[in-house]
Amino acid sequence: MTVKRVGRAHPDAIKAMGNYGVALSKAGQHVESEKVKKEAFELHVKTLGEKHPDTLAAMGNWALTLGKVGQYEEHCAWTRRRYEMSMELLGPTDERSTVAMTNLAAALGRESEEYEPLLRKCYEMRLQVLGESHPQTRKAYSNWQTTQ
Repeated sequence: MTVKRVGRAHPDAIKAMGNYGVALSKAGQHVESEKVKKEAFELHVKTLGEKHPDTLAAMGNWALTLGKVGQYEEHCAWTRRRYEMSMELLGPTDERSTVAMTNLAAALGRESEEYEPLLRKCYEMRLQVLGESHPQTRKAYSNWQTTQ
């Protein structure tokens, strides 16, 4: 598949763009990554709409990178928006929503009043859905216990 053949707005091209943004971030090229991830997010909104799971994932990826380039207010605002939309569209027990909870807690930081309740809620949701012995439940419990 090439972007030239299918077009920039094709779902596969948008997914490839997002993956490229992730690769740039992993390589430490956060400024370029932010631009690519933002474009991927905007194309998701344009083609799939704001209330689509793939759009939410792209929003979260872009939001994480905003924090890495020092745009902390925007990072927190977009991370919160992704969390709220995930809760509304996917529900609190969906894995993507629990990831959004954890990301919001991390974005807000330990000083936030929301930090501990978000981590506790993430643990409770994973416990309910995955059970006590699941590795993701254990990690959520460990994250929550750091607040105690």
